[in-house]
Amino acid sequence: MKSEYKSWFLNNILDKEFTQVYIPSKNYGRKYKFYNFSRKEVPFDNKFFMYLSEFIGMPDFDYDCYHIHKWDEGDYFNEHIDDRANRIFSYVCELKESECKTKLIVENTLTEENWFDIYTKHYVPKIKQGQRISLTVFGKKIKQKSLV
Repeated sequence: MKSEYKSWFLNNILDKEFTQVYIPSKNYGRKYKFYNFSRKEVPFDNKFFMYLSEFIGMPDFDYDCYHIHKWDEGDYFNEHIDDRANRIFSYVCELKESECKTKLIVENTLTEENWFDIYTKHYVPKIKQGQRISLTVFGKKIKQKSLV
């Protein structure tokens, strides 16, 4: 992802109120904060869509928003898949690395930017120091319009 896009997200979350998520469970347990930018709020949305289409090699998809996740010390997301809500893929990009350099792990691979299908297992280990900020875009099937 272009550094100017990363900078835009990081600069534009400074005054946003994030929503806390905390589900202490062995299955899909998680703790983090998130904020969603609608596509209309992001001035480079069309350029990003073109970039994402080329990056994943698929032009026939849609997405609703840009999910920004803040991972503070002690935050995590246990291993899970993203199979829900008409999704077909997940695109992830680290916007800011934590001091402890904790990364998203996708199929045993440390990940800074990538995409994967909704059945791919992935997780974020507990953040030990600093704050990690990441972007997730959930690609979904384009809804077919009906004549009825």
